[in-house]
Amino acid sequence: MIILIGTDDALLEGLAQLLAGAGHRVSVASSLDEAEEIGDERAPLMLVVDRRALALDGDRRLSHLPLAAGGAIVLYRAAGDDESSSALSHGVARLTLADLTLPLERQRLAALAQYVRTRARESGRGRVDTPPESHAS
Repeated sequence: MIILIGTDDALLEGLAQLLAGAGHRVSVASSLDEAEEIGDERAPLMLVVDRRALALDGDRRLSHLPLAAGGAIVLYRAAGDDESSSALSHGVARLTLADLTLPLERQRLAALAQYVRTRARESGRGRVDTPPESHAS
């Protein structure tokens, strides 16, 4: 599962459709608190976080959000958003796989989501769905 975190509903809807079309389960949250609630049910493989939400909720909270083993955090800012282009703190930079400008880099986001899913599966950290006919009797 991927959780998209931000307040730009149109952008998030477009990203959710793009990722769902590539076979990912997607949830949308408007804040880090809401993402934490969603993640408590099932830890996401990827968090895609608006840098504005990060600035509002505090970047220390990012390290406390639930994340599945082998998961990743991707930060983004909207195209033309100069407010969120400040340098990342060292701790946040260490946690972050990528820092994107969306929607301009939406195909890169889709490729990163696929990469993280494949990496988790190949390392044995991803959920493996065994077809019912393959179960032992």
